[in-house]
Amino acid sequence: MKKTALTPVRGIAMLAGLVLLSLGACKKDESVAPAADTATQANLSKSVNFQPTELATGLTSYKTSPVINYTNQHDITISGLLIKGGSVPSITLTNCYNIHITHCSLGNSTNVAINMYNCRNITVDYNYISNASTGIYVVSTTQGGIVLQFNQFLNMQGPYPRGQAIQFNQVSGAGNNISYNKMQNVAGQSSTYESINMYKSHGTSTSPILITGNSIRGGGPASSSGAIQLGDNGGSYITATGNAIVNSGAVGISISGGDHIVATNNSIYSSQTSSSNVGIVVWAQAGAAITNCTVSGNKVNWTSKSGAHNDKWIGSGTPTPSGWSANTWNAALSSSLLPANIISTTAATVPL
Repeated sequence: MKKTALTPVRGIAMLAGLVLLSLGACKKDESVAPAADTATQANLSKSVNFQPTELATGLTSYKTSPVINYTNQHDITISGLLIKGGSVPSITLTNCYNIHITHCSLGNSTNVAINMYNCRNITVDYNYISNASTGIYVVSTTQGGIVLQFNQFLNMQGPYPRGQAIQFNQVSGAGNNISYNKMQNVAGQSSTYESINMYKSHGTSTSPILITGNSIRGGGPASSSGAIQLGDNGGSYITATGNAIVNSGAVGISISGGDHIVATNNSIYSSQTSSSNVGIVVWAQAGAAITNCTVSGNKVNWTSKSGAHNDKWIGSGTPTPSGWSANTWNAALSSSLLPANIISTTAATVPL
């Protein structure tokens, strides 16, 4: 995946309270495939029926590895490796299935850490991902089974259109799950847009894309930054629930378009920062209408960069979501919602 193959368009501005917010809709090239790379790790363990928790114990250090680039591969476990990407992704998977990436340290790259194109049934868990343009970038995957859980992300670097811990770009199908990850961006050491972004992505009515239990601390400094963006340029059947968000940049959670988009029982806090704007935004932007939306049971306490309390904003012409009155605005939240450092102190040297 070459950054030059992506065509960014951010044409969004909203008036939230008295503060101007530009929360980005990212236009992506729909036919982008990862660039080939000749450095491949060939001697990885393979097992026909790998388990998502395989090699979860017994690893006390990482083994240095060259970058990995797999095409049309399956039933492989990648475990316990330290991979510095440099100018290419640490791991690239193209047309792959039944791959488990676990207990690795990835990043230190001007590119993304893990790049997936047209893959299915991929589990990525218990990895430490740091200092990459984007942590995990999943593109044009239509058969589902992308499970990203219990990973830790530190200091995503951008620049735009990158700058996410996780981005789904035209991902669809059942069994897609982003859960219990920790994402931290330290001011002055990172440059982010959304920590989690759903661009033109679709779950199903019985198996929505589930974004749950993630801890997100820090973000920005862009005025279009935030923690979670749902329905970016449309999408459907996506649920964000039980996430904890502190000082994530301009916005906590944004619903930008789509059908059956749900945000429930999230805790969202920001103090006054240089980019803070509004806690929850619901706005049908970039021509992507919002239908059958639910926003309920969330606790929000958000201070804008002007010092004004600014928990919520619904864009002009956008229907009020179901459950809107069941949120707790000006909730009794503080920065102690999450520890000051949510990343394991030994993650860079010892597998999680």
